[in-house]
Amino acid sequence: MTDTTFKDGISVLIPVYNYDCSAYVRGLSEQLRVLSAEEGGVEHEILVLDDASTDVVTLHAIRSLNSVPGVRVFEGEKNIGRARARNFLLDQARHRFVLITDADAALISPRFLATYWQRRAEASVLVGGLTSAVPKQRGHELRFRYEQHAELQRRRRAAQSQKSEADDAYHHFSTFNVWLDRRAVASQRFDERCEEYGYEDTLFGLTLREQGISARIINNPLGHLGIDSNESFLAKTEASLRTLSRLTGIMQDTAGTSRLWQSLRRIGLSGLVAHLFRLSQPLLRRQLLSRHPSLWLFQLYKLGYYAALMKSQRQDKKQN
Repeated sequence: MTDTTFKDGISVLIPVYNYDCSAYVRGLSEQLRVLSAEEGGVEHEILVLDDASTDVVTLHAIRSLNSVPGVRVFEGEKNIGRARARNFLLDQARHRFVLITDADAALISPRFLATYWQRRAEASVLVGGLTSAVPKQRGHELRFRYEQHAELQRRRRAAQSQKSEADDAYHHFSTFNVWLDRRAVASQRFDERCEEYGYEDTLFGLTLREQGISARIINNPLGHLGIDSNESFLAKTEASLRTLSRLTGIMQDTAGTSRLWQSLRRIGLSGLVAHLFRLSQPLLRRQLLSRHPSLWLFQLYKLGYYAALMKSQRQDKKQN
């Protein structure tokens, strides 16, 4: 689809896997109905791709969304991953303005979509942000602390940064909640080398930044409900590092873990870090899975895991 074929309206894109997003989608549909009435008619659609969910109850809830006005549900026969799922939805979208969001989101403001629509001319990319609810269950502390720390760092950088507004927006780019003008970004795709969890949104944002696409952070957050358990978040972190190890170029030069590993490699310490990590991994995991996980140890875990991964890959190449 070329940029001249985009209709002037809103497409909301939501990939989902084993998560009941039906209440969230119904809330978005109602906001779109109200917005269209207020603005004298705004064409809109919500596209949901179920990426081969295995939970029968969840799948039934997602299928029920076909009865919601303006919603189209697609069901994948096999799990294709986050990057391919988003590319599929982009191919199906009919409208100029696209909101990409995760399924485990919650509406905070009744004017969420109206805010994006009213501010759509400010930049080609609008980053709305997120807030995380305090987890009600024990064993979810690592992800919650990580996101709280990331939000604090974002605010500090925003207050002190000498960078341009676009640079700051792309530093915090996330497809959890991002609005795109497709006339500016029509040719962009998510990198399908990102088959496992992680980095597909970061790489997409970096590509947009390299092309000089205008971007802005606005205060239009969604709530993040899907706070992973410590075990799940650590597994996702490991998957994202495996993804990072397969990427080259701008991603390797931008991601903090790979940059630090490259520095260690230049001074001959990357192998030692990998060895020490293998020795200490069980102790580190025990601490990170506890009720009081240390973010400093979490960063150390990421570096060690990545160093061990890269060492293993180099050894495999030598053997082959």
